[in-house]
Amino acid sequence: ELDAFGRALPNSLILAGLASLIAAVTALILGYWLGKLRPRLALGIQLLLELPYALPGLVFGLARILVWLRSPLPGVNLYGTVYVLLFAYIGHYLAFALQPLQAAWGQLDSSLEEAAALDGAGVLQRFTYILGPLLAPALSVAGLLVFLNAFSELSLSALLASSNSETLGWLVFNLEQAGYSNEAAALSIILLTVLALLTLVVAGLRAVAKRRLS
Repeated sequence: ELDAFGRALPNSLILAGLASLIAAVTALILGYWLGKLRPRLALGIQLLLELPYALPGLVFGLARILVWLRSPLPGVNLYGTVYVLLFAYIGHYLAFALQPLQAAWGQLDSSLEEAAALDGAGVLQRFTYILGPLLAPALSVAGLLVFLNAFSELSLSALLASSNSETLGWLVFNLEQAGYSNEAAALSIILLTVLALLTLVVAGLRAVAKRRLS
């Protein structure tokens, strides 16, 4: 089990990093789009997006297995690879990224975008020079919230991880089950330390986001 640490650490870092980046960018776009829809329609779509997290991790993991056991894409088999874990993390934790970004979009004065559009600025220019700097703290918070959860995730990893796609949460659980209690405790302390530091960063970024949007 200890030999798996060399694979579990980079797997967890890469998977959590990619999941946080993709989920944050997706939530940024979704937050803007939902703000343009009618309230009832936006609420219905938001509930659908939050459903994967509302489901227990084991249930969501089993659903991923059923989807990819017989791949819906001809010639593409993700079952047993790190990619199925990546997509599971994104789907499961997208709601975490959506909440701060949707709130940030709601606090932005629409006259900023309208004035920039009247001045001839395109969509990319409006976001790069006006909206992007204002939303950057909220975007960072969204990504870190996903990273915090994905980095130490267990239930999805227990079902979807294979011999070459171990994660740290999965490794802690297996060490404990195999009787390596001291090693599992040491690894848990490392995980908790990393998560505590990231939590402080999230709190700081949330304060910056509130000041910038107020």
